[in-house]
Amino acid sequence: MARRTAEEAAKTRDAILDAGLQTFAELGFAAAQLEEIAKRAGVTRGAFYHHFTNKADLYLAVLRERWAKVMAPVLDELRGPKKPKAKIRAFVCAFVRAVQREPAMQALMQMSLSGDTNLPEFHGSLSDKRDVLDALTRDLGALIDEGGRLGDGITRARAILIFLNGIAVSAALQPDSISAPPERFAELLLDGVLR
Repeated sequence: MARRTAEEAAKTRDAILDAGLQTFAELGFAAAQLEEIAKRAGVTRGAFYHHFTNKADLYLAVLRERWAKVMAPVLDELRGPKKPKAKIRAFVCAFVRAVQREPAMQALMQMSLSGDTNLPEFHGSLSDKRDVLDALTRDLGALIDEGGRLGDGITRARAILIFLNGIAVSAALQPDSISAPPERFAELLLDGVLR
């Protein structure tokens, strides 16, 4: 019975995270109300407080956990037996595809662009983001250096990530601006960066 209870608790927490993502993306941190989040999740206020201490705690959990969930299949493209350039191309395509088609990615971009992460409650989360970005830069840089004698893998990795961030921001602000196939974006980016 305890296993079932743990599974139910995990489902409840997941529903709250999904409802939080949707609400924060639509309304921003300040306007989002716990009652609305609990209602969307189909839980009581008590259930909310069983999993999260307050709205800021939920906001940070949404950012951390939902980014990790959305990015997992994208990052998986950097692993496996393919050659380095093919891995990087697949990674870029997977990222663009997620930005174009994944509602959770789009909602996370809305949250990230809202400016809410500049609030005092979230100053610590910026170092988390830097750490994740630094690790991804190192991984991409190592793949670039492994793939040939281009050199300057870290700078090239940063160029790729800046390009992808630009795509994500453009998608959040002007969704039609990224309607080209992901492969076309990869071709344009990588022909320049990995030449």
